[in-house]
Amino acid sequence: MTLFKKTIQAFKNKDFELLQKIHHEDFMFVREFSMSSRDEHLASIAEWLPNANWQDHAQCVHEDDFVLIMRYPETDDKGVSYFTSNVSIKHEGLYWRTMVKKDE
Repeated sequence: MTLFKKTIQAFKNKDFELLQKIHHEDFMFVREFSMSSRDEHLASIAEWLPNANWQDHAQCVHEDDFVLIMRYPETDDKGVSYFTSNVSIKHEGLYWRTMVKKDE
């Protein structure tokens, strides 16, 4: 099963254990002006996992043995809609580095 499919499955089933398993121990998450460790990133996911629905609209733009690129629509607290681009580098088939960017 691809990393994209595992990710979508984990979010649809609210399977936090699977999310932990698909993140490499050296994982780092990069947002526009901040960086998070694996533990910080997973703690953040745990908070919003119960209400997450981005997976229903996520598109896999590209995936191979080295990278996964996804795009999905989101709406912020002010009702402004935008797309998020999510680019992940894989190591040993797991998320190793992920960077996201809002495309407003």
